[in-house]
Amino acid sequence: MAIPLDNLGNLYRAKGDDERAEALFKRVLAIKARSLKPDDPEIATTLSNLAVLYSDQRNYEKAEPLLQRARRSRRRRWTNASGSRHAP
Repeated sequence: MAIPLDNLGNLYRAKGDDERAEALFKRVLAIKARSLKPDDPEIATTLSNLAVLYSDQRNYEKAEPLLQRARRSRRRRWTNASGSRHAP
């Protein structure tokens, strides 16, 4: 259920319906937080989607921490999967 909602949020963002997009991305994060591990790439994807929305709004104060969190999550996931860190 979360992936179609994430996609719908992207559609709303593309159409300029930021309120609906933000609400959906937050709902998706809540769903994923209940069912996935914190470093799951699906959570990082939604964090990035929400950050892009905030960036489009020039709300960089909200966007940056979300992108940093997504980056850390992906880095941890990559490190755990490979046994060593391959990406900066």
